[in-house]
Amino acid sequence: MQSGDAYGSGYGGGFVAGRISPHDPLTGSPQMRIDAAASGVLPARIVAWCLDAVFITLIAGAVALLVGALTLASFGLLHGLFALLGMIPFLYSWLFVGSSLAATPGQAICGLGLRDNRTLGRPGMAAALLWTIGYAVTMILGAFLLLFALITKRHRTLHDLVSGLVMVRVGTLPGATFGAA
Repeated sequence: MQSGDAYGSGYGGGFVAGRISPHDPLTGSPQMRIDAAASGVLPARIVAWCLDAVFITLIAGAVALLVGALTLASFGLLHGLFALLGMIPFLYSWLFVGSSLAATPGQAICGLGLRDNRTLGRPGMAAALLWTIGYAVTMILGAFLLLFALITKRHRTLHDLVSGLVMVRVGTLPGATFGAA
């Protein structure tokens, strides 16, 4: 043990004389906890995106059938409701991310969730809205902008950065319970 260093050599982790090291990612600084929780999210994000695409397609198909039936029943007067189909992906993302789940169903299945980058708190509806708008802009401008996650700390996309959120593995958060508020 070095003099003046109550935790040993400083390489991280573990107990010394009954004290928890500040280098332990689960008990250390909030930034270390965020770094630990955000590691390894990229493959899970890709799977989550694919799952969400399937869920959105199923929802849109059901809504299209309903709107089609209403359009036929109204002799075409309600055909304008088909414009609502374009809102499904946006509402899906915004409402799920802003909920107590703090993740889309695909993200939740993959053990992911969105958290505030500074505090690891769940995003509110405003942050979820900003994240969803940023995601929509990213997709409109070209999904290649998602590659930004390959070069940023914590693998954050542009819409993560703009909204102040970070994608984390929820199971790595201290005291985390799935979907708890």
